[in-house]
Amino acid sequence: MRLGSGAGSVRARVRAALHGLPEALRSTLALAYLRELSLDEVAQIEGCSVGTIKSRIFRGKQQLRAALLRNEE
Repeated sequence: MRLGSGAGSVRARVRAALHGLPEALRSTLALAYLRELSLDEVAQIEGCSVGTIKSRIFRGKQQLRAALLRNEE
């Protein structure tokens, strides 16, 4: 992803890629990165274990990266 292509463009691409993720991954990433909550807080809100949250973050970032690279081509 080229950052020089305009911050608004990058933001729009990330937002679109986020909306393409499954709800569980999208909400976990939003809580952890946009609301800056701890893993314990995210787990409590999502009603699952910290291990599940770590897994969702890992898979969410993988899928987000793949979507952004796919859209870049």
